[in-house]
Amino acid sequence: MPRRSEAAADRPDAPAVHVRVDGAIATVTLDRREVHNALTHDVLDAVEDAFAKLGTDPAVRVAILRGSGERAFASGMDLKQLRLMGPAETQEHFDQLNRVLKAIETAPFPVIAMVYGFAIGGGCELAAACDLRIAGSSARIGVPIGRFGHCTDRENLQRLVRLISPAHVRAMIMTDTLFDASDAHRMGFFNWVVPDHTLEAFSHAMATTISQKSPLGLRAFKQALTEVLDGSVAHAAKPEDDLVTSLWTTSDFQEGVAAFFERRKPQFKGK
Repeated sequence: MPRRSEAAADRPDAPAVHVRVDGAIATVTLDRREVHNALTHDVLDAVEDAFAKLGTDPAVRVAILRGSGERAFASGMDLKQLRLMGPAETQEHFDQLNRVLKAIETAPFPVIAMVYGFAIGGGCELAAACDLRIAGSSARIGVPIGRFGHCTDRENLQRLVRLISPAHVRAMIMTDTLFDASDAHRMGFFNWVVPDHTLEAFSHAMATTISQKSPLGLRAFKQALTEVLDGSVAHAAKPEDDLVTSLWTTSDFQEGVAAFFERRKPQFKGK
């Protein structure tokens, strides 16, 4: 049974996460703004469940992940829970967090982090797990775990180093620095930074653009990129079994080529 945060106690019927699907675009919203959308057990359970269900919906071609309100995308573990943890409970939390982040990374569609305000600790790692990160000018990122005499777990260090340089990761962890949106963009963490008042419209416009691409092509790209980042550039022995070359036999590929020559927008069906 999902465990509830203390902050949710005053709202016993309030869901930790809201999911809305509009056509091909899903929006997953963390709704614990009273604790800056902290990644408490109930929130993590709900995010994992949301992406598991969305992954079985063939109509969904892209998802936007956001926090409720405009003060925070997400923070890390609720300190009221964190202070009560021993080594076993801490490992359980890291394992749960990494299950959620892997569910986002392996989703069969692109996931966009839409970041207002703070993305701190686990919230920074949550954004890092998404395929694209779009920030409002108010965004701040960091993993200020050193002030608690703690350390980021290995999987999340790897996740950060894949996005930004080890030099920036060292600065982030060793100094507890919170980087503003422009600095995080320059470091390579954010793909785009826009004024807060345009963030939602810009993110939905980007999601709409992505939703019009071939879902088969984007799914293959996500998997191929993961394999390359893991150090593999091998392909299947038979072209028809390969992740990339097998796309040549799909209706989506034929539609894409036909649309190019006919000078029209392709209508991809995911087949």
